[in-house]
Amino acid sequence: MRPFSIACLAACVAALCGCGREQAVSVSSAEEFGDLVGRRVQLVGIVTTNGTPQILGVDLWGFENLAGQRLRVTGILQRTVITSTGGDTSRAVDSAPDDPMPPVFRGAGTYYRLQKVSYVANM
Repeated sequence: MRPFSIACLAACVAALCGCGREQAVSVSSAEEFGDLVGRRVQLVGIVTTNGTPQILGVDLWGFENLAGQRLRVTGILQRTVITSTGGDTSRAVDSAPDDPMPPVFRGAGTYYRLQKVSYVANM
């Protein structure tokens, strides 16, 4: 029986505890979003109280009960671009086709959301 090497053991521990997970990039402005699509980001702010819940313009579907609260939210930034093709039809291009959550009841534009969200409230 071959003994495990220290490198192998370290790799196993890192895999089991999630140490290989990408560190979140702290975002302070919506202008940074374009370069961060598909990356783990961290947003800090107050969840909007009217319309779709958002922080820094990023949709936080399901966070309606946290409206008005200050949160630190972490997740993978995704983008949906909706273009009008005339009349009542439009076309959506999503950065995460395996997890399509296009914006509901909104027209043409660029919309951001987070996948695999975690948050801390009342910080």
